[in-house]
Amino acid sequence: NYNALVIHRLNECDERKNTNFVNDYLIEANKIADQSVFVSDWLKSLFIKQGIMSQRNLVIYGGANLEVFNSDKFQPWSGDGKIKLVTHHWGANWNKGFDTYSYLDNLLETADWKEKFEFSYIGNLPKDFNFKNAKVIEPLSGQELANASGPEITSICGGNFCRSSFSNNGSEIATI
Repeated sequence: NYNALVIHRLNECDERKNTNFVNDYLIEANKIADQSVFVSDWLKSLFIKQGIMSQRNLVIYGGANLEVFNSDKFQPWSGDGKIKLVTHHWGANWNKGFDTYSYLDNLLETADWKEKFEFSYIGNLPKDFNFKNAKVIEPLSGQELANASGPEITSICGGNFCRSSFSNNGSEIATI
């Protein structure tokens, strides 16, 4: 149907995936788009610099469900006991922050750090990767994820793109 409107949502790039074909593929596919929707200003700028031709570019940020992810039951850490750290990712890409998460996992092998914090990872892991010390929980969403994140737990986002492309992880953390 030549009268159909084409809205192209862009939420991926070579820089995040460490690939070398995604950007060209998306730029080519975008040539028929009437509207381009990006998930971040960073991604929009990246594609404009690389030659995306759409004249109508819009950024629509993802957002957390504030009825589920909020600070209503927030409890600041009392200073007693271990700090509880948690992160969550559906995607199993190393760039989600696994360099940071591996570092935390390795810290937990030392007696000093083991007494200071716990680390839980909710979600999918990269192929052939396993934590040695962190607690791994199958992927969760919605209220189950909020409950696992808990009011006394500090949520972290170690990903290379948490701030620049503002992932769902970052969005949900920001509301807690």
